[in-house]
Amino acid sequence: MQLTHTVLNTLSDDSVCTVGFQAIAMVMGIVFSMPRTLKHVSFMSVFSAICMGIAILLALVYSGIEAHPGKGYGPKGVYPGLGPVKTYGGFPNPDLGFVDGFNAVLNITFLWIGQILYPSFIAEMRNPHDFPKALAALTAMEMVLFLVVSVVGYYYLGQYAQAPMIASFLEPWQRKSSFAFVIVPTIIIGAIYSNVTSKFLYKRFLGKSRHAHSNTVLGWGVWFGTVVVVWGLGFIFGK
Repeated sequence: MQLTHTVLNTLSDDSVCTVGFQAIAMVMGIVFSMPRTLKHVSFMSVFSAICMGIAILLALVYSGIEAHPGKGYGPKGVYPGLGPVKTYGGFPNPDLGFVDGFNAVLNITFLWIGQILYPSFIAEMRNPHDFPKALAALTAMEMVLFLVVSVVGYYYLGQYAQAPMIASFLEPWQRKSSFAFVIVPTIIIGAIYSNVTSKFLYKRFLGKSRHAHSNTVLGWGVWFGTVVVVWGLGFIFGK
C-alpha cells in the first residue's frame, strides 16, 4: 500500500493527500481480492507481469539516456548535491552509515528469501509435483532480471539511486510514464497477498463446512468480510 500511494502521488503531482491515496489503494485491492481461487488471480498475474516488464524496460532506457539523475536519497540528494555520479564496484560507499548499509542488506536478503505464498500456490496446483521445476525456472529468471536491472540502474544513478529507481529520474514525464505501468502489478501483488491471507482466515472460520467451498450467502459473506478486514488493517498500518 505504501508503494501504491507513492506511485499515485507521482502520477497526480500530489493533488490528493497520502491518506486519500491509501484509501483508493484499499478499495482497488478489495475489488481485485474478491476471487476465492488462485485460478482467477493467475490471469491477473500474467497481465501484471507484462506491465512490470514494460516498466522495467522504460526504467533501463530512461536511466541511460538522461543527462543526469534528478532526485536522490536524502535532503541533499538532488543532483548535483552529492557531486557527480559515482559507483563503487563491489565495495560499499566509504561514507555509508550503519542504518543505510543494514537496510541494503535486508533488501537483498528479503528479495531472495523463501516466498511465504509458496504453500498456497502448491495447494492449488493441478500437479503439485511440478512445483520444483516451476520454482527453479522462476529463480533462474529472477537472478538475471534482478542483477541486470540493479547493475544498470546503479551504474547510471550511483549515489542518487532510490528504491524504486524510477523515483531518481530527472524528468517528471519519465517517472510518470514508468510508474503508470508499475501501478498495475502493485495492486495485483497486494491482491495476491490479501487473497492468501484471507483464505487462511476463511478456512479457520468455516472449517470443512459446505459454505467453505460452495456459493452460499454465508460463504461469500464471510469471504467479503474477511477481505475487507485484511485490507482495512493494511490501510491502518500503512498510515
